[in-house]
Amino acid sequence: MKLDRLLGITFYMLNHRRSTAGELAERFEVSRRTIYRDIDSLAQAGLPLYTQKGTDGGVFLMEGYRMDSGTLTKTELKEMLMVLQGAQHMLAPQGVKVAADKLSILGAQDGPTQIAMNFSAMPWQSHTALQRSWQVFREAIETRHTVTFTYINGKGQRSRRTVEPMTLVFRALHWYLYGFCHVKDEYRLFRLSRMLDPIADEETFVRRDREWQDTFFLEDMPETPGEDVTLLIDPRAAHRAMDLFTPGELTWLDDGTIRADIRWPMEDSFDSMVLGFGPYMRVTSPGWVRDHIRDVIDTVKRQY
Repeated sequence: MKLDRLLGITFYMLNHRRSTAGELAERFEVSRRTIYRDIDSLAQAGLPLYTQKGTDGGVFLMEGYRMDSGTLTKTELKEMLMVLQGAQHMLAPQGVKVAADKLSILGAQDGPTQIAMNFSAMPWQSHTALQRSWQVFREAIETRHTVTFTYINGKGQRSRRTVEPMTLVFRALHWYLYGFCHVKDEYRLFRLSRMLDPIADEETFVRRDREWQDTFFLEDMPETPGEDVTLLIDPRAAHRAMDLFTPGELTWLDDGTIRADIRWPMEDSFDSMVLGFGPYMRVTSPGWVRDHIRDVIDTVKRQY
């Protein structure tokens, strides 16, 4: 849309002060001719833009022209920009560019980047499907349309769900949708990576009163009791142990081996965690947990 593009050019120039028609055309995915028309429109509207020919030419914003930063402090602006840039792989790219430029010109980015965030998938994963789902839910939340998708829960059970989407949540390296599920007739939390074929329905809804709170994660957690377990970890897997456990759970022994004293629910996630370390981890206690892991290994071996 032309209005969005004009706003984008405005904030980009306020932030960078100088550009070229070619750079702006590439950034906003239009022709140079269109950019020149936009510059004329902005100049007529009072934005002091001008063009200059030659080797050092381009599009310029008059020196001294600034925008008031309003009531936000510089620290608040920087924190907003950091989160926005981290989510740029999930948000609409053009929207991120415009919003980030707005924050930058207000003083959010006045030096080298000090903290960087990225909410996208791991490099070896494709986040295209996740991004598509994210956009479906984001639009449905704004327009108040229900969404329908196939969901696979933690037990591997597949079901078709219709949900009133309320909030998109990023927590513990994963994106979730919080909403009211028509199938279960209650509020639920759904992990986006476990969804298939999400679509926005024609049906609309009136947003309910219960807004998202971080405590809802605890309510959604399975009530499986934890078990105190001791693990021995090979030094070659020290980096993985440090990624997974807290320093207070790890003891470094004289021979370099690491002892991990943890409390973990005895469910599939524990089996996957132990087996994921391969030969570099073993359970030492309690005995029944060690026997359980041995049985799991035997079951895996029979698959081959």
